[in-house]
Amino acid sequence: MIRIIHCLCVLLVCLASWSQASAGRNTQMDHLLRVAEDVAAEGQQRMAAIHALGELGDPRAVVPLIRILERDMRARTGVWAAAIPALGMLGDPAAGKILIRALNKRDDDWLGREMAAEALGRIGAVSAIPALSHAARLADTRERSEEHTSELQSRLHL
Repeated sequence: MIRIIHCLCVLLVCLASWSQASAGRNTQMDHLLRVAEDVAAEGQQRMAAIHALGELGDPRAVVPLIRILERDMRARTGVWAAAIPALGMLGDPAAGKILIRALNKRDDDWLGREMAAEALGRIGAVSAIPALSHAARLADTRERSEEHTSELQSRLHL
C-alpha cells in the first residue's frame, strides 16, 4: 500500500512538473508570436522572435509565420530573412506554397531565393521539385536548388 501511495505521489509530481513546463512553453510561444507579428516592433526584435519560433519547433507557429512572410513579401521590411529559414526549420509542407513563391520571386533579393530553396529542401515536399528544378537553371539559385532537388529525389526514390 505504501508503495502504491509513493508511486502515485511521484506520478503527481511528474504531472505537475510537466504541466508547469507546458504552461511556460505556451507563454513563451505566445510572447514570441506577439513580437514576431508586431509590425511596429524593431526589425531585429521581430527577426529574433521569428528565429526562436523556428527553433522551438512548435507547429502552431507555421500559419503565423506564413502570414508574416506573405506580408513581408509585399512590404519588404526584411523579416523574410528570418521567416524563410524558420519555416524550413518547422518542416511543415503547408509552407511549401509560400516558399515556392519566394523561390520564384524575381527581385534583388537573391539570398531570399537561396534561403527558400534550402527551406524547401528541408521540408521535403514533392510539390517543390518542379520549382527547385526551374531555379536550378538560374545563376543565383543554381547551387542550392540542384543540391536540394537531388536530395529530395533521392529521399523520395524518384
